[in-house]
Amino acid sequence: MESKRLFKTLKNILRKQRVTYLDVADALNLSEASVKRMFSKQDMSMSRIDRVLKLVKLDFSDLVKIAESETVFISQLTEKQEKELVSDPELLLVAIALRNKLSPEQIVDTYEMSMERCQLLLRRIESLGLIEIRDSGEIRPTMSRRFHWIKDGHIERFFREKTLAEFFQSSFDGPGETLDVAHGMLSRKSNQRIRELSEKLVSEYYSLLEEDSKLPHAQRFGATLIVAMRPLELSLFKQLRREGKTKVF
Repeated sequence: MESKRLFKTLKNILRKQRVTYLDVADALNLSEASVKRMFSKQDMSMSRIDRVLKLVKLDFSDLVKIAESETVFISQLTEKQEKELVSDPELLLVAIALRNKLSPEQIVDTYEMSMERCQLLLRRIESLGLIEIRDSGEIRPTMSRRFHWIKDGHIERFFREKTLAEFFQSSFDGPGETLDVAHGMLSRKSNQRIRELSEKLVSEYYSLLEEDSKLPHAQRFGATLIVAMRPLELSLFKQLRREGKTKVF
């Protein structure tokens, strides 16, 4: 995967600087057809790549940096991709583990899964565009910091149906736990302000998540944050409301 990206970047650089395959052929003392074949097969020795880079006054480290900067980070999956993720619990598990910076070795050590099975799942996750597996075996996430699931999509419905009940089966008085519930009547302006603050809180959560991802795994623990606000009339109050009267809070 890494070599594919490097060759693509190199071709883009040559095109931008108006360096033709014929120019490259002259620099390498090869035929133009041979150069086209090497780029097509993405098969070129490092010494030849260095000679090509001299044409555009770059070295290999420059090529790598440019390739890194051109990596496309996704902010959302398609419905089909989300459906595939939730169709296989192991696939979803590995995807979430990778998002939390766990290595394949840590995943296999923690869960009932062989390394062979884990590697197969990694390839499926790569095909979904969530990661990039480099030639060295290094796994690079391709999700942007603003990545989010489709609103009311397969992933969101899965967690709403499968985990909300489990989430609230707690007294929220343990280490790292908190629960605050506020209820009242707000103006539309104040309601909007609270929603803006909620978005900032979630944004701060992901900023800290990214910062803490550099720490050893042993120094981190799972922390699920749920931020929600909606009009709600408890059913026990609704049944006391006079017929024909609208709710007041």
